[in-house]
Amino acid sequence: MFKTTVDLTTFSWYPDCSMGRKFSFIQKNYAYIDRGEIHVVCRFSRVFVEDCRQIEGRRWNATTKTNSFPLTAAPMVKALAQKYRITLPEEFNKLFNSEEEKQPDQEFQVNIDGDEVTVSFSYNPQLIEAIRMFVPNVYWGGETKCWRAPTNNAIDILAFAVNYGLSISPSLMREAESIALKTQKLSRASVATDANIDIPGIAIPLLPYQKAGVSYLKQVRKGILGDQPGLGKTAQAIATIMTENSLPVVVVCPNTLKLNWQREVQKFFPKLSITILNGTKSSSIEKSDVVIVNYDICYERLNDLFEHGFRSLIVDESHAIKNGRKSHRCPNCHVSCRANAKQCGSCLRNFSKPEEHWSVKRTNAVMKLAKSLGPEDFVLLLTGTPITNRPEELIPQLEAVGRLDKFGGSWRFKNRYAPKRNVAINTTELNQKLRELCFVRRLKSDVYTELPELRNALQYLTIDDKSMSRYREVENDIIEYFARRAEEIAEEDGSDGTDAYWQKKIRLERAENLVRITGLRNVVSEIKYDTIAQWIDNFLESSDGEKVIIFAEHIDFVEKLYERYKDKAVKVRGGVSVKDRQEAVDRFQNDPDCRVFVANMTAASEGLTLTAASDVIFCELAWTPTMHEQCVSRCYARANDMHGATAWYLLAPKTIDEKIYELLQNKKQIIDAVTDGIDVTEGESIIDGLISDFVKRGQTK
Repeated sequence: MFKTTVDLTTFSWYPDCSMGRKFSFIQKNYAYIDRGEIHVVCRFSRVFVEDCRQIEGRRWNATTKTNSFPLTAAPMVKALAQKYRITLPEEFNKLFNSEEEKQPDQEFQVNIDGDEVTVSFSYNPQLIEAIRMFVPNVYWGGETKCWRAPTNNAIDILAFAVNYGLSISPSLMREAESIALKTQKLSRASVATDANIDIPGIAIPLLPYQKAGVSYLKQVRKGILGDQPGLGKTAQAIATIMTENSLPVVVVCPNTLKLNWQREVQKFFPKLSITILNGTKSSSIEKSDVVIVNYDICYERLNDLFEHGFRSLIVDESHAIKNGRKSHRCPNCHVSCRANAKQCGSCLRNFSKPEEHWSVKRTNAVMKLAKSLGPEDFVLLLTGTPITNRPEELIPQLEAVGRLDKFGGSWRFKNRYAPKRNVAINTTELNQKLRELCFVRRLKSDVYTELPELRNALQYLTIDDKSMSRYREVENDIIEYFARRAEEIAEEDGSDGTDAYWQKKIRLERAENLVRITGLRNVVSEIKYDTIAQWIDNFLESSDGEKVIIFAEHIDFVEKLYERYKDKAVKVRGGVSVKDRQEAVDRFQNDPDCRVFVANMTAASEGLTLTAASDVIFCELAWTPTMHEQCVSRCYARANDMHGATAWYLLAPKTIDEKIYELLQNKKQIIDAVTDGIDVTEGESIIDGLISDFVKRGQTK
C-alpha cells in the first residue's frame, strides 16, 4: 500500500461549537493506492459525496471510511482532487506517466495524434477482441499500423489501457481529465432539481426542477427527457426551444395527445401560431411556429414538413420508435446495399453514402426528421420510460439524438448491455453513461416538495369525425328541445323569454331533463372509449411500472376497462361483496404485477386505501366536485403514507364534457369558499348550468 506524506497545507479547519472552541483540527484530505484501487479520504460534505457518486465504479468502504475508485477512474479522481484539495500519492503520477516524468524521446503505446487517439501493441487476439469491445468507434489504421479512435472516446481508451497495462501519454491523460470534468458536469445536471435560466415570453413560470431540465437539454442539444408522467415534460420541451427561439418546431406525438399539445403550447406561449396536421393526404402547411403531427401520418406528410421547414424537433412518447431495423439503400434506385457502399450494384450509379431506411414507418419518419437537423439544432425526445422491456429498445432513440456512436454502434451496445433477448447487464454503467451524454430524469419523489398536494391535469382527446358527427346529432336535438321548451314556458307566462321567466319553472322538470342529459353523456362515453383506451395504454407503457387508479361512472364502462386490463387489474363496482372489495384492495396495494385499479366512483369513493398509486384517471365526470375529491383522496390522504396525487381528466373537446368540467370547477370554488369562511353567492347546479347553456345556444341559432 502506498500513502502520501503529510502536507499541512491540505488540513481543514472548521467551527466546533460543541467543543467550546472556535476552531477544531480535523483530518487531512489525501488519497492512496491499494490493491488495484484508488482510495480517497476527505472531510465529509454533501457536495463531495454527490461528486464521488458520479464517478463510475465508486464504492463506499464503511470500515476504512474511504471512497474507493477503480484505477480506470484516475482522470475523474484527479479532477476531484483538484476541486477538493486532495493530495495524490507519487505513485499515482508514476502509474499514469505524468508529464513531469516524461522523457523527451519517450514513446507511449497510447497517444494522441490530431483529433484521434492511437493505440499500439503487438499482435494479440485477446487484446484485439478487447479493444473492439471496450472502445466505441475504434478501427485499425492500415497505414499507421495502429488502432485509432476519436479523442472523445479518451476515457474508454484509458480504461482499456489500464486494464491491459499499456503505457499512457500525458496528453491522453489531460484529454481524459477534460472529458471527465465535462461528463461529471452533465451527470450532475441530469439529476439537478434547480437551475438559473431565463425563458423569454413564457406566460406561466416553470418550477425549479423544470428549469433544471431546460438547462440540461440546452447543454446537450439533442437529448432524452425521461421525467415521470405528470412532471411537465411538455412545458420543459417547448421552453427549451423558446430559450433560443428555435422555430418552427415540429412536434411528433400519439394521435390522442395532439390537442393536449396544442393547449399546452398556448398556455405557456400564447403568442405562438400552431397547426395540427390531420389525414395522410399531402397538402401545403400554413406557415406556423409549431406544427403538430401524429406518428400514424408522419411518414406520409414528410414532404409537407420539409417544404414547410423546421429548426427543431420534439418527439413525444418516444418509446414509440423503439421498434424497427435499420438497413441501407441506393439513394437512386432504392435497392438494398452495404452501409459503406459507394456504388449501387443494381443501377451502377455512384453516391457519397447510401440512404438509411428503417423497417417501421413511424421510426423511419422520425429518423429522417431528426437527421435532417444540424449538430446545434434541438432534437428532444420525451418519454416516461425509454425502455419498456429491454435495453436494446434504446438503440433507435439514441440514433435519433445522434448518440449511438458514443456506444460504438448498435452491435457494441447490444454486446455490452443486452447480449441476449430479455437480458440486461451493466445497467448501472449504462444509466451513468446516458446521463453523461443525453438523458435527464427526475422522479416524483425527487421533486415532491415542489409539487402541490393535488394536481389536476386536463387531457383533451382526439375524437374522429364520424364519432363527433354522431354526437352532434344528439346534442343538436337536445339544444333544440331545451330552447323550444324555454320559449314555450315564456309564452305561457306572457314574458319575453328572458332567463328569469323560464329557469325556475324548467327546474321542476328535473327528472325528464336528467334523462335527456344523461343520454347525451352516454354518447360521449361511447365515442371516448377507444381513445381513452389508447391513452391509458400509452400511459401504462410510459409510466415505468407505476400503478394507476381508473374511475368511471357507468358500470359497463368499468367492465369494458377491466376486461381490457384484467391480466394486471382488479375492479370494484356496485354489487361487489365486502370480501371481494378488500381482496381487490390488498392485491392492488401489495402485488407489483397488479398495476390497475378500475372502479366506478360511487362504489370506491369512500373507505378504501389505495396509496400504492399516485395517479388517478377520470374517464367520466361525476355530478359534484366532492365526488372527485373523495376519489382522489383514496391514494394520498393518509397520515402514515403522505404523497401527492395527479388527477388526470380525459375530456372530449367541444362536447358536454368541457361544460361539465367548467361547472364543476365553479362549484368547487363555491364549496372551498364556504369551507374557508368566505361569503359567496350560491351558484346554479350542474344540471341547471347545462340546461342554461343549451337554451342560450339554441336561442342564438
